[in-house]
Amino acid sequence: MKLFDTDKPFFKGNLHCHTTNSDGKLTPEECKAFYREYGYDFLSITDHRKLSEETHMEDGMLVLCGMEMDYYLPGEVVHLVGVGLSQELNQHDVSRNMQSYIDLANRYDGRVIIAHPAWSLNTVTTLSGLHGLTAAEIYNSAS
Repeated sequence: MKLFDTDKPFFKGNLHCHTTNSDGKLTPEECKAFYREYGYDFLSITDHRKLSEETHMEDGMLVLCGMEMDYYLPGEVVHLVGVGLSQELNQHDVSRNMQSYIDLANRYDGRVIIAHPAWSLNTVTTLSGLHGLTAAEIYNSAS
């Protein structure tokens, strides 16, 4: 099995990271500088419940607007990471309903990733009830 096609460009990025705007250790500027220093092509700062700056290119790195939302259910927590989001999302209350967050992110051309489902103890029932997700995070250095 061929995992990577060497005839196509390879892009290195991070779609799930936090800064001092939520529970991270670096400021947004320090975070961007860190990933730029290590040769990342793209980054999405996805602080909890706080939309990051508008998507833009910065010193050769694509910085995608993002935000992580968390929803507490009995026995589990659902973390949804939105990337490529629009500032228009700020006009809506997405704090109470997981599906409305996914739907609005998709409406505004963003994408939503289910974050660390094993660490969050997400059940098959919960995950199969969510529609419009783009991906599932399978590795997270903290969980």
